[in-house]
Amino acid sequence: MAFPPATQHEGPGVFDVSKLPAMRSQRPAYALLMGQATGAVACMGAFGFRYDLPAIALLGIAGLLLSAAVAALTRRRMSDAALLLECYLLLLASAVILSAVTCTLAATKAPYVDDILIAIDRGLFGSSWLDIATFFSRRPLTTAILSFVYSSLSWQPFVILGLLVLRRRHREARSITLTWLLASTLCVLAMPVAPALGGYLHYGTRPADFPYVLVTAAWDFEPLITAIRSGQLRALGAAPIVGIVTFPSFHAAGAIILGYYGRHAAAGFAIVAINAAMLMSTVPIGGHYIVDVLAGAAIALVAITITASVHASAASGRPAETAGSRPQDILAVR
Repeated sequence: MAFPPATQHEGPGVFDVSKLPAMRSQRPAYALLMGQATGAVACMGAFGFRYDLPAIALLGIAGLLLSAAVAALTRRRMSDAALLLECYLLLLASAVILSAVTCTLAATKAPYVDDILIAIDRGLFGSSWLDIATFFSRRPLTTAILSFVYSSLSWQPFVILGLLVLRRRHREARSITLTWLLASTLCVLAMPVAPALGGYLHYGTRPADFPYVLVTAAWDFEPLITAIRSGQLRALGAAPIVGIVTFPSFHAAGAIILGYYGRHAAAGFAIVAINAAMLMSTVPIGGHYIVDVLAGAAIALVAITITASVHASAASGRPAETAGSRPQDILAVR
């Protein structure tokens, strides 16, 4: 699948807040966020989960404060700051909601399919996760660098958004936000189809067995997912948010998304290089199988294409309201 053409530069004066209703440019992202929230409530009810009241209150207060800040900046015609804060708010809200969805979907107790994913890797590529992990374990410097790059997924989106807004790439900032929300949603929804532990846990290894892997995310989720599948954990909010999705790899999806949109930011070449390294790090650092990476990459391409279509329709002035083409029809979690 070819990448859709990049959106055009949006120079000074094009983004005029005074001519736009509040949050109008981010309507698809808000529609998707509402779909995520609806799905989270439905999943929590179906599997008997609840959210701690103090956690809900804290999240609600934080959301109101950030929304008020966005509105205040918009009224003051501070479009750059308002857009940046709004994108941050959308990313953070989505992360909290999808963490709840992920935990509830893990309660399905479907059997792990690591052996199947390993067999697919061997059949397609003649290699396995263990071969790749062993290869990198003998290269401590490379593994340490890839560990740093792998961990950058937690902060790169916020830095790249800031760099895009500084260059007044408002369309790209909105696009990366919507694409990120869409790709993360698709990854979470695909998880129950092929639940897996990942290479490190499947082969029974411990961090001490791979001392040069400086990121322990591939091991950290074991207590959480064990507590969920055993029924011991049903109250969300107090437990730390950790990634428990192995298939598809969201690190792979994120690397492609960040590289694709980040190339328009300052230091675009460096951003592309870092995310190419992140794509490579998903197997030896994240414990993902090769097929996880391919699935994550496919989700990124789908999300980029849908985002480009939604924003192109809005930019052309055509109403995206025909049956099956509205953003809420395309993006809502069903």
